[in-house]
Amino acid sequence: MRSKSILMLAVAFSLGVFSGEVQAANLIVTSDMSMYDGYYDEGGGIQDGYTLDMYGGTIIGAFSVSWDAVLNLNGGHIASLHNIHGRLNMFGGSITYFYAGFDEGAYLYGGNVTTMESFDAPIHVYGYDFQYIDNPGPIGINGGYLTGYWEDNTYFSIGCRDEPGSWSTYYDGVVLHEIPEPTTLLLLTLGAVMLRRKR
Repeated sequence: MRSKSILMLAVAFSLGVFSGEVQAANLIVTSDMSMYDGYYDEGGGIQDGYTLDMYGGTIIGAFSVSWDAVLNLNGGHIASLHNIHGRLNMFGGSITYFYAGFDEGAYLYGGNVTTMESFDAPIHVYGYDFQYIDNPGPIGINGGYLTGYWEDNTYFSIGCRDEPGSWSTYYDGVVLHEIPEPTTLLLLTLGAVMLRRKR
């Protein structure tokens, strides 16, 4: 009985049960799936048209979205995300470093991106009160910060890496979608209601 308990304890430690998370070397997505927790310390990837819906968990190391794959990021954290021939839909969660290259690109609606870089891929940013602040230096390569507010009034500031040159060198593909500020939208709705009542 004692040897079974010791064996179970060893298995529990190796699986990370006591930390509350399952430890794994890397995450390789080979079918459509949803992720709610877990800790993957060597990155991984998704490809071949599969979809990963991520609501929690942590991926440390490079994680790639490629060849028609889709990552719907709603929560959790990815340290380094490389989107090449794939698609990112970001509604929440966080990414420390995001690289978009080629084709499909990314659609950012919320969450936190510390630093992004683009090469020949569109990055669609949905929000309002956008500003670009040129600030070479603290990012490590030339660049600056894209700031604004998401639709839910959450402020964001995204560091934009750029090779020596200007914003337009690597960010021609960034498309800013100005959505109405919530207060403006409310006033427009009230105005429409008042006009309708007069008739």
